[in-house]
Amino acid sequence: MFSTTNQASNCKSKTSKQKIKGSIESIAFGGDGILRLDDFVTFVPYSAPGDFVQIEITQKKKNFQRGKLEKILKPAPSRTLPICPHFTKCGGCQFQHLTYEAELLYKQQFLTDSLRKIGKLLLNPLPIIPSPKEWAYRKHITLKLLPYKDTFKPAFDTFIPSHCHLFEGSIPHLSLASKGIEKATMRLFNNLQAYTFYPHLPNNHHILKNASQTTLLKSPNKTVVYGPPLQSISLLDLTIYPSPYGFLQSNWAQFENICKALLALVSSNQKRVLDLYSGVGIYSLLLAKNGHQTLGLEISPEAVKTAKENTMKNNLSCKFLACKVEEKLPYLLPHFKPELIIINPPRTGLNPSLIPLLNQTKVPLIYLSCNPATLSRDLALLTHTATYIQPFDMFPKTTHLETLTYLTP
Repeated sequence: MFSTTNQASNCKSKTSKQKIKGSIESIAFGGDGILRLDDFVTFVPYSAPGDFVQIEITQKKKNFQRGKLEKILKPAPSRTLPICPHFTKCGGCQFQHLTYEAELLYKQQFLTDSLRKIGKLLLNPLPIIPSPKEWAYRKHITLKLLPYKDTFKPAFDTFIPSHCHLFEGSIPHLSLASKGIEKATMRLFNNLQAYTFYPHLPNNHHILKNASQTTLLKSPNKTVVYGPPLQSISLLDLTIYPSPYGFLQSNWAQFENICKALLALVSSNQKRVLDLYSGVGIYSLLLAKNGHQTLGLEISPEAVKTAKENTMKNNLSCKFLACKVEEKLPYLLPHFKPELIIINPPRTGLNPSLIPLLNQTKVPLIYLSCNPATLSRDLALLTHTATYIQPFDMFPKTTHLETLTYLTP
């Protein structure tokens, strides 16, 4: 048994499952509240700092344990009522139970703590920039398609939704035949419905030929397009056509703020810009519009194809290569000789082989990260100095955080 320090106590239920009462002290990276008993940590999902709670222990480890929130005996001032009935069941949101002001405060702390604990860096990020929209900010959403009678139902991992409060659109009803289909997903984005099926398309897919939205159906051996042509998106005087099956930014209003901040960091005399993990080429296009010479490297051939199409439709001059960044960069650096490098890696951060290459370049870096932990790790390994660290809340109600960093050699 643990003692009852820090307002915490133990009790036994009739089923002999251990229960604890105590105060939530803080929130860990990932969103779980932290309750301490004699310095032993208990992680409690969907709790808020300042809550006095009763929990049931669900998992014990050597140095920590996990608990399920049973009762909120005294709510924290930062607690609010979730608006979604599926909160805690869906898994897509971690912070619907917090006020938005509190959520931003904890995300700011996540970044600062990561820089200091993981990177061992005493850096002070700028105050986080809130999302322009707290709800209905997502422009795209991807759902599983589960067989339902003779057709499909779009579903999250644990339930079938009728609506998602983070998504700006609606979730359609389907009449596609599920017979013979082993796996299927649906992606909704900007008046686009993009389906993937395995091992073949539904045998009645022709019923979508008069669709009011652009509708793509893809299987390993066949792709069909129905409906009107794909619509574009306007971004800072650019016309952007998305990659239906590639990476897409979700919160475009906040993404526009990030683009403006990135452009403000680029000097007019930094003419040659290398854009690593360039996606559909948005940063390259924005910089080319301002007179910079850009070269984008991206592993996805489909994204590179879309980037080249976006270049042509905006009457700009940009170059893109479909390749692995870590494989191409050593051969490209001596020839292109960039004066600035933009880095927008996946959540895993930089490939370790890129660190010495970037350290040797002696040119400024702009690093856009979606993971404070891997950002902190990489900043500690780079010999450049971070002179600007600006977090952006791209995904309200979740623990995700975007951070824009400028580094000087």
